[in-house]
Amino acid sequence: MRVAGGYMYLAPKGTSDIIGYMPYTGRILALEAKESGKLPSSAQVLFLGEVQNAHGLGMVVDDISVFSRWIVAKLDEDKKLAEMLYP
Repeated sequence: MRVAGGYMYLAPKGTSDIIGYMPYTGRILALEAKESGKLPSSAQVLFLGEVQNAHGLGMVVDDISVFSRWIVAKLDEDKKLAEMLYP
């Protein structure tokens, strides 16, 4: 973000564009939005890897129809996991 005298960084380099959480388990959800065919930077790949290492969900999104199918499946998995963990 540009401020008087320079820039102010709002998040660490590589942080995904969209950060949220899964509704049933609270696991972190990180989505990196890209134009079709564009690749994430090495810092973005590292951030998504850190999310996944923490048992969160991370994805590069460049096609909304692929994302729609992916998130529906992940929400279903998240609900089933929560039912097993918190009966």
